[in-house]
Amino acid sequence: MIFINDISTTVLMLDLCLLSIIYTAWLVAYRLWLSPVSYFPGPLWPKVTFWYEFYHEWIKPGQYHKKIQEMHAKYGEGS
Repeated sequence: MIFINDISTTVLMLDLCLLSIIYTAWLVAYRLWLSPVSYFPGPLWPKVTFWYEFYHEWIKPGQYHKKIQEMHAKYGEGS
């Protein structure tokens, strides 16, 4: 039986990094190809991450609604 004290910190950190990479890859694949709304047109980054919204709401305060209007004008309503 392996106890937690027998596992080095390096191995635990590598496992954590590997799990994070696998989870991120699965999440991106789900959002791009498996999600019910994946067929909606639009740029890649807003589909994959919420950092796009964060950038336009916090770094460029109050600009996300304008960006949404631009995307609707460019890509349509998506229905």
